[in-house]
Amino acid sequence: MEQRLRFGLLIAGPLMAAAIACMDGVRAPAERVAAAPGALEHCRRAAELLYDVTWAVACAARKSDDTIDCTLPDDDAARVNAVLQAEESRCLATEAYASRVRDAYMKR
Repeated sequence: MEQRLRFGLLIAGPLMAAAIACMDGVRAPAERVAAAPGALEHCRRAAELLYDVTWAVACAARKSDDTIDCTLPDDDAARVNAVLQAEESRCLATEAYASRVRDAYMKR
């Protein structure tokens, strides 16, 4: 009888540990999704990169010499700046939406 009990505990122990580990693994992704620091910063960096590339393309289309400096005319600069403003607004709107979804999820 005692040998059966030992054998049962020997089998049940690792199974219980595996079950607990699996349960913890199931909950972990939800916690990681809810805590996504840096998403806004990542979005802003992408917007700035898009701005830099757009500015470089506008400069390359206008320039015929090989100088490094480029000053765009006001109308072209306004269009390029509008790209940055639109992307930053999109980042803020996305972050606000994610915050609302995260808050609603945490209330459940």
